[in-house]
Amino acid sequence: MSNLKSLFLFLGFLSTPFLNFSQQSIEIRDLKTEEPIPFVKVYPSTGSPFLADIDGRFNWKPEWESIRLVYSGYSDSTFYLEQNNARTLYLNSKIQEIQEVTAMAGENPAHRILDLVIANRKQNNPLDNDSFKYRSYSKFIAEIDEGVLANISDTTTDTNLISTRDFIKSTHLFLIETSSIRTFVPPSRDREEVIAYKVSGVQDPLFATIAKEMQSFSFYDNQFNILSKTYINPIALGGTRRYLFQLQDTTLSGPDTVFHVTFRPRKDKNFDGLQGTLFIN
Repeated sequence: MSNLKSLFLFLGFLSTPFLNFSQQSIEIRDLKTEEPIPFVKVYPSTGSPFLADIDGRFNWKPEWESIRLVYSGYSDSTFYLEQNNARTLYLNSKIQEIQEVTAMAGENPAHRILDLVIANRKQNNPLDNDSFKYRSYSKFIAEIDEGVLANISDTTTDTNLISTRDFIKSTHLFLIETSSIRTFVPPSRDREEVIAYKVSGVQDPLFATIAKEMQSFSFYDNQFNILSKTYINPIALGGTRRYLFQLQDTTLSGPDTVFHVTFRPRKDKNFDGLQGTLFIN
């Protein structure tokens, strides 16, 4: 009887990974940095496409035989149920050289969307409207620029240089994680309470101050300061004259639509700008 019971347990153990994979939460991460990739577009083998959440997570449904993951700056990747039983799926970044073009056939659809965003930013700015309260989690990571590796030959036999190269590739200089609760009551009662705080790596209070300054701006302001430098907001008035916006993808989310838009400063524009990604609904 004990042998039969052991056999059932063994068979159950063998079948568990495939069953769990079809039902469990899946993470999407960068193959090189191991960082989660937010809002990746997921194309399941059956059903409508959708976006992974801000942590790069989604739930694999039993009826899916495969999924295709699509995200700007990464190679499209397809994963099959029978080939994967891991809880983490990795995307490989690709180098993109995007040249600015002039579209003669009509209006840039991304600029049409951004013109509406800019026109309605006062209405959508939470600091100009009702009171609110939210709990947030933030993570600030500092890394050593891998450009310093250019002087270390791949064929070097110097153990000190090899150790230095491996350290730079595999280790963050420091990492700060913060969880806080923010409460705002118009017009000016603004309170943020830090309820959890953790620092890994270099234990220097200066880095904590830098991290706080990096996260202290509102994206609805015309300008914001990062490390004592002022940048012009892409959604400030005249944003489409300063920045080039490109519509990367459109996803239906229930009755709503989410537009994936990338932005960067236009060529021959002399101002301190940013490049990045917007998700607009």
